Amino acid sequence: MNNYLMACCVDFYDELIYSSFDRDGIKQLFETMKSWGMRRIYWIYLLGEDEKLLSGSPRRSVSENARKTFDEIGEFLPAVTSIAHELDMELYAVYKPFDLGFHCSLPLNTPEANKYGKLDSLGGKMNFTCESLVKMADMRMKRHPDDILAIDHDSTIKTIRLYADKEDQAVFGPDDLRILYSDDNVDYKPVEQGFSFRHDIENGFRAVYLEDLNITSPYLLIECLLANKISYFGNTLDKLITLYNDKGEEIPFSYGLKRRIGILNKYPSGTNAPGFEFDEGSGLAGELKRFRHGIDNAPDGLTAIAKGYSPYIRGALSPAYPEVRNLWLKHINQCIAAGVDGVDIRVANHNRSFQWERYGFEKPVVEACARKGFDIVNDPNAQSAKRSMLGEFYLEFLEKASHAVRQAGKKVQIHLPPVQMGDYKDKRLMDIIWPWKKYLQNGLFDEITIKDGPWYDPALWGRIQNIADRDIPSYLCPYWKSIPNKTDWQKKLLKSLIDSRNGGQAGFILYETAMVVRITEGSNTPKLLYPELPKLFSDFANCR
Repeated sequence: MNNYLMACCVDFYDELIYSSFDRDGIKQLFETMKSWGMRRIYWIYLLGEDEKLLSGSPRRSVSENARKTFDEIGEFLPAVTSIAHELDMELYAVYKPFDLGFHCSLPLNTPEANKYGKLDSLGGKMNFTCESLVKMADMRMKRHPDDILAIDHDSTIKTIRLYADKEDQAVFGPDDLRILYSDDNVDYKPVEQGFSFRHDIENGFRAVYLEDLNITSPYLLIECLLANKISYFGNTLDKLITLYNDKGEEIPFSYGLKRRIGILNKYPSGTNAPGFEFDEGSGLAGELKRFRHGIDNAPDGLTAIAKGYSPYIRGALSPAYPEVRNLWLKHINQCIAAGVDGVDIRVANHNRSFQWERYGFEKPVVEACARKGFDIVNDPNAQSAKRSMLGEFYLEFLEKASHAVRQAGKKVQIHLPPVQMGDYKDKRLMDIIWPWKKYLQNGLFDEITIKDGPWYDPALWGRIQNIADRDIPSYLCPYWKSIPNKTDWQKKLLKSLIDSRNGGQAGFILYETAMVVRITEGSNTPKLLYPELPKLFSDFANCR
């Protein structure tokens, strides 16, 4: 009972939003966690200063505070590891191989993009990327070659078809919609010439045609002026909107349903960063056919479109390349050299797409599948081979990483969220089959992080126990934001901790510290965002 380990995870990016740090500030943060009964720190490793990931953040506060903190303490991971050890706490690095670059982009043709931009994206210039990703950009997960060949940025949009999937859909007229265009995904201008507008009923459902357009720009914006005031007009994304050229042929495009994150921040020139991020779906396959969107209930009534597709997943290198696996191993060895007590390897990441299933067609994947008799480019029934092959390439890295960590006398830990374990066949993480049972059966790691539901899940825990041939310490790690918005969350969290301990799990990881404790600039005194937590953890420690 007393061996149940209480731990916390620090995503230092979030701490740097509010403050720079010196050693005392980090020590104060760790001491606060220790006073709550935490004996281990998990530190998300966002690479060394040479990779310039944090210093390239789209948030000016983060990039500036990262530089200030580096000037104070040097390389982050060795510094925080030594501080944790001074406090008699363990420190595990959390390494995310697929999080070497993020979707955030800067507006095209702006001083910021010219100065800080590192990689092209569909709607702007990416800057929140590590240096290795920039050098190895052509080794990212690649789109299906047919999709890349189909891209025609020069096509003129002549017709837009909007198609609903229910009989009682909203009815609106030409005065309720505005069509805007842009050459840079920054400055959107309304279409000046008139266009034809007609309703139709197709297969029992309503279709709206906007015809006689003449849009040559790469970016398009549909604005519903009656947004949130009329009944829902929507569909799944694969059917909602179709673009046609003057020959009646469909024009490939990507959705932009999220504003550029920079719109919330001032860039060095003082300008807001408007525009949209395109193909910003989820981390799961099949979103285009599953995600429902309404023309009339979109945020601010805006639905953006970019002609074409992104040829690569923006920030995800492919495990199919030996050079990529070697880079990942280099980062693992950096964690070991920093003196950490363990490395927790996590595949979940911040890369997003509505069509993960259309990625993963890198040359090594295609060739490896062909050697096994599968034509993944031309045979739709061969896609399972692609998913499995990507998982096998990743397993090759994982085996070497596990060996390196253990050879150094450290513990190796791994995340096992349900989406990685294949619980949802149509919602595979990154559309990859992760051979997690092999991880367990081959004894590749010493500990397990179980994410992401808010509470203890005995069914999930039972599945892991049934596969493992040994007692592997496993830690409950819910995402904090999924907890305090629940009714009676304090009682439920306490019960979940008790159930986890009684069920045989080894501990709990508070994920993440910035959501519960905050240190602001000019003060190293932590402010508790949830003052109930110290007593809750104390009650749990005293509960038998």
